Amino acid sequence: MFLPAGVTLGSGRAITHTGGGLLHNSTANTHTATVALTSGGSTYVLSRIEFDRGSRVTHQIEDDLDTTVITFDGASRTIKTTDAERNFVERTYDGNSNVVQVKTTEEAQIGAAGSPAVPDEILITKFALDVANRQTRVETQGPDGDIATTADTQIIRTAYNSRNLATHFRDGLDNTRVNTFDGANLLTKTEEHLRLDGTGVTALDTRRGKGDKSN
Repeated sequence: MFLPAGVTLGSGRAITHTGGGLLHNSTANTHTATVALTSGGSTYVLSRIEFDRGSRVTHQIEDDLDTTVITFDGASRTIKTTDAERNFVERTYDGNSNVVQVKTTEEAQIGAAGSPAVPDEILITKFALDVANRQTRVETQGPDGDIATTADTQIIRTAYNSRNLATHFRDGLDNTRVNTFDGANLLTKTEEHLRLDGTGVTALDTRRGKGDKSN
């Protein structure tokens, strides 16, 4: 932050800045004083990035000392990211380094004295892939918050043709869609299979006069 020489505010107010903590060219966190900027004066706001011996970013520190921590496994894959509020995301991989699960934990924030305790919120998404490493299935937990309860787990499915083009889709409500491609891999047709109540468990909606297709 810099105030050029000769510049003054029309209001006549003083310009002040309070450092967030990070001290220039140092690992100390003592840059917290309030300074008044006068003509030609300056102050600064810093951020710090820390690396491990493998040159991977492990800490991102803002001027107010808010810190994001990144953890890697032995294959240099990000397995956990934690933000300044202690919320974190954990990733699980298969043998081909495809992400097969993402678990997000939202830390309950501390309220005022006497506030009721609130449990952390945990969100889990699972992925399945075929032998060509193409994503074929995505599972997210249902309203009960338990991904192990298959009755309400939301599942999205995708199927591919021999040219790796996604051709068939089924959403979390079992509604379906089909894509058709020409010989140049250009999308030529999309069919949406409409249902009477928007879910795939009911009969097809034929009231549009063209059967079950919406082009």
